[in-house]
Amino acid sequence: MFRGRASGAALAALTLLLALATGCGSDDAPAPTAPPPLEPPPVGPPPNTLDLPDDPGHFFLEVWEGPGFVPIEYSLGRPPRYAVTVGGELYSEGPTIQIFPGPLLPNIQVGRLSAEDLAAIIEATASTGISQLGEVNIPQPTTGPVIADAPTYEVVLRDRQGSHLLRIEALGSISHTDPRVIAVRELMQRLDEAIADTEAEVYLGERVQVYVSEGPMPPEPSVLNERPWPLPDPPPGDEDAEGFECRVYGGQVAAGLLEIFADADHGTRWDYHGALHQILARSLLPHEEGCRTS
Repeated sequence: MFRGRASGAALAALTLLLALATGCGSDDAPAPTAPPPLEPPPVGPPPNTLDLPDDPGHFFLEVWEGPGFVPIEYSLGRPPRYAVTVGGELYSEGPTIQIFPGPLLPNIQVGRLSAEDLAAIIEATASTGISQLGEVNIPQPTTGPVIADAPTYEVVLRDRQGSHLLRIEALGSISHTDPRVIAVRELMQRLDEAIADTEAEVYLGERVQVYVSEGPMPPEPSVLNERPWPLPDPPPGDEDAEGFECRVYGGQVAAGLLEIFADADHGTRWDYHGALHQILARSLLPHEEGCRTS
């Protein structure tokens, strides 16, 4: 390697060569690279139907709604907004009494779809193009009005190829241009229409998912109502911690807990040796393992 000080002529020549190499002062200079789009483009035209397993009890579709404007702990006790099996069972969260604090247990309803409604839901799900995806996130657009704390919706499809996930933030935003967002809105409208057409009853599952606060979580004094500790095991040990621990109970324990929780609400606190803890609970759907983390 040679070392030394370059002459002025050499520096001028080097500057000229660099300018030519980078296109400085030229009309042919390359344009700057554009950032990747926030919304991934659709993957070809959506199919007309889905490739579903033959098992009638297979849950092929779920739609989950994120917390949005409510505290995160309330979303822990929520079921999927919709869940549909290949055989036409439709699970959904029914009407809730408009009082505060609301009932502890969500009003999960189950009914059997007509063949026409099931076919329409399958077609509407296929129209979203979700079967062509692995996992895609569509964020809230920044080109229009931004909705603070907008809920995020997750559409989950399970077909013969595996699981597919389409996650959309601020589904109702008028600024969305991705056609999959429009198709998901139409799918949810079709699900609501099917619910209106379907006779349903309250669903009480054989297993119960329970979230227990790791430390005391007192509510507003005006809505506080205290109950004895209902679980067969104690709460988490660290009373200075924040957050929730998830558990799943089955059999007679689950049946007993559903009876105890039936008239409790979100103002109920459960007394364990003088420390009040919050509990969030719901029945698990037949296919759920419980303690969903995503």
